[in-house]
Amino acid sequence: MYDDSGYILEGYATPGYQNSQYIHTPKTTNQFELSSSIISPDGDGFEDFLVLKYQMNNLGYILNGYIYNLAGFQVHQPFNNVLLSSDGNLKWDGLDSNGIKLPIGNYILLIEAFNETGKIIKRKIAFGITGIF
Repeated sequence: MYDDSGYILEGYATPGYQNSQYIHTPKTTNQFELSSSIISPDGDGFEDFLVLKYQMNNLGYILNGYIYNLAGFQVHQPFNNVLLSSDGNLKWDGLDSNGIKLPIGNYILLIEAFNETGKIIKRKIAFGITGIF
């Protein structure tokens, strides 16, 4: 049974059906993106973390993430063999493997994701570290 607006009526509940609360969120064509291109890991509660948002077409991908400075040297690996779900967020606190904050400046996050069939996805994403240390 349908109401005047075309929604299904099932005793005032529509579990499993598209109803008036439905929001269409189109899938992004970009599988990996940062919530912000700036991180300020100073503990003030504002952009303290670098948040990598991902949306995968298939399950079974393993992700590695490497951070390089602009001279091309790898300074940290915040994501090491992370099994990805279909979508989600990964975050990094701005610290290196010794627990020391990386210096203020510009960096590149290199993403490498691979699955059991051998498909590899690589992305480079630029970001900056700022703040008062």
